[in-house]
Amino acid sequence: MISADYSWTWSQNDLLNKPIRVDVSGVRVIKNFAVNKNKPDMFVGLWAGAQFQKLGAQTDGEINLGDLVDPDNSKLDEIDQDWADYMASPEYAELSPVGKQLAEDLYNGVRGFYDEALDTTIKYKFNKQLEYNWNMLLGGQWQIDRRWQFRAEYGFLKSKQSFMASLNYRFGI
Repeated sequence: MISADYSWTWSQNDLLNKPIRVDVSGVRVIKNFAVNKNKPDMFVGLWAGAQFQKLGAQTDGEINLGDLVDPDNSKLDEIDQDWADYMASPEYAELSPVGKQLAEDLYNGVRGFYDEALDTTIKYKFNKQLEYNWNMLLGGQWQIDRRWQFRAEYGFLKSKQSFMASLNYRFGI
């Protein structure tokens, strides 16, 4: 027996400007084996095949640098706490007025730069592709009866690997 399938999905992420289409198609050569002559609905099926996957090639979006670097402002809080600790230290107390002004100017410069950097929006666009569009498939199914099946499939080729297992129930419609 030969089985073929095709599906497509749209993958959406808040950081992307538009959904990405993913196409998947496969073909399998299947051989079924009877398990119990008294139960004709029970069998084991084994298959080998190939699967093709294609991703939408272009992705673009934008992200705020602050969401990447310091999403909860903990680094900014750490800078402020370090400055407060330094101002309370004996080293700071021993500075001359000019030294204190230089230290404060340095703190304000670092904090200002950090504030500006966190408000920066990064816009990106890139083309992507799978390393290998094709992979081989080996799988099997144990049909327990007309309603219940257990199925597993392993996909492989060089660095691309996948595993799928499912327990299926058919409704009597």
